[in-house]
Amino acid sequence: MLDLTVVGGPSDERLKKDIKPISGLLEEIEKLRPVEFDWNEEATSTFKKEGHEIGLIAQDVEKIFPKLVGSAKDFKTIDYEKLVPMLVDSIKDLSHQIRTLNEKVNDLEFKNSTDQNTPE
Repeated sequence: MLDLTVVGGPSDERLKKDIKPISGLLEEIEKLRPVEFDWNEEATSTFKKEGHEIGLIAQDVEKIFPKLVGSAKDFKTIDYEKLVPMLVDSIKDLSHQIRTLNEKVNDLEFKNSTDQNTPE
């Protein structure tokens, strides 16, 4: 019986080499299409999947991140665990963009308030 669920895997730094940061994935992450769906009868009989779910479509993910897509029993699968670091990097990019925009807004508000207080 094939079990596609992963509770957790080794991630200890002592088990890794050639460690390099990932970055610049926000544009690709934005191309992903989160969906909600119901499993069909084939999913139930083949993988014991049933009910309402949320997720991504493997064929869509494969176009953007082919290394995240595998296969089981002639069907495409997604390694969601490997998607998490990419999402974390994208959140960091967005957070940086927000901070930068907030600084610009604050600078403009300050400039505007000082311009209004300057006599003509």
